[in-house]
Amino acid sequence: MEILKRAAIFFSGVLVYLFIFSAADYFITGTFLSKHYGITLALIIISGLCSNLLINRFLYRLCIIRSILYSFYSLLLLIGTVLILYLLQEAR
Repeated sequence: MEILKRAAIFFSGVLVYLFIFSAADYFITGTFLSKHYGITLALIIISGLCSNLLINRFLYRLCIIRSILYSFYSLLLLIGTVLILYLLQEAR
């Protein structure tokens, strides 16, 4: 049962990041994104970490250290998945 709880925490974190990325894509124009890509990406990641931290802390009632770790691990899971998909697409 503990494994299912951890999986739910990880995947809910990934969904939060995906929602923030899609909302940012909708609200930020393409010209601003192309000129300030690094700043925009950093702000999106920071807002995702903060959102995940609050969700993990208050929804799943985790301690602050575990909330930070699960937020960071969810980001790594999302980045790793995107990297693998990108490499598979480039191999074709």
